[in-house]
Amino acid sequence: MLTKTSDVPVGSGVIVADTVITQPTAGVFKGFSPVCPHRGCNVNAVTDGKIICPCHDSEFDLDGSVVKGPAKAPLAAKPIAVQGTSIVAG
Repeated sequence: MLTKTSDVPVGSGVIVADTVITQPTAGVFKGFSPVCPHRGCNVNAVTDGKIICPCHDSEFDLDGSVVKGPAKAPLAAKPIAVQGTSIVAG
C-alpha cells in the first residue's frame, strides 16, 4: 500500500516514496514518477493544485502536464490502483 485515499486531498496530492499521487477531482486518482523531465530532479511538493520541482521551478498540473517550464514534457505516468480505501502500486 502506498497510502490511503483519505490522505490524498481533492484538488491536490501527496508524494509517497517514489510516486506522486494526485486527486484532481473527487474519486479520480493519478500516479506519476517524481522525476522532473527537465533535468532529473525530483519534485518535492504539491501546492495550490500544482506539482513543484525545486531545481528550476518547473510546475506541473495534477494531471502531470506542464504548467510552467523550463520542463517541456509532462511527468511520466506511473500505474496505481485503488483497492477499497487504499492506493497501491499498479
